[in-house]
Amino acid sequence: MPLQLNSHSSPRGIKVSEPNITDSPIFPLLWISASHNALTGPIWQELGQLRYLLVLDLGLNNLSSIIPEELSGMRNVGALDLSHNNLSGTIPPSLVYLSF
Repeated sequence: MPLQLNSHSSPRGIKVSEPNITDSPIFPLLWISASHNALTGPIWQELGQLRYLLVLDLGLNNLSSIIPEELSGMRNVGALDLSHNNLSGTIPPSLVYLSF
């Protein structure tokens, strides 16, 4: 089930299984925990649009493909867990600029 945040809700963190997430400076999304969800497919490029996100935990799933360059849009992320998935390729150079 997709999750969308709007002006009637203001969670600071969510546990999700679909990538239909929006972010705003009024109600910033601060963390996402989607570990242990048996998620499959590529990491959602749209997550890079979450500029205020502090924590992204996608560990312990079955995500595959590469780590998308777009994740560098998460300028405030301090914890990023992509461990225990089926990812391939290298870590994008643009992620070096994220502060951990």
